[in-house]
Amino acid sequence: PAPGNIPGPQVATGDIARVAATWLEQRNWAGRESIALPGPRDLTYEEMAADLSVAFGQPVAYEPAPMDSYREALMAAGQSASAAQGLIDMFS
Repeated sequence: PAPGNIPGPQVATGDIARVAATWLEQRNWAGRESIALPGPRDLTYEEMAADLSVAFGQPVAYEPAPMDSYREALMAAGQSASAAQGLIDMFS
């Protein structure tokens, strides 16, 4: 639902796993803490599609989903109506 030309922070799942494993191995932490884990640079969805096009060797295009479709997909995945609306509000 987000415009394709606005850069935003991205992070690889491997980076999340590496940081989580490091914290779990330390065992000297308690409570809750937020950790910023941005990638090396902000990317637009259009840039990510271009990178995937190169990786797959075929064209990949970003097409934003209509908000109603996004809401339906979120709710079909188990989000409540209010949680789905909260996510939609972040993109509009």
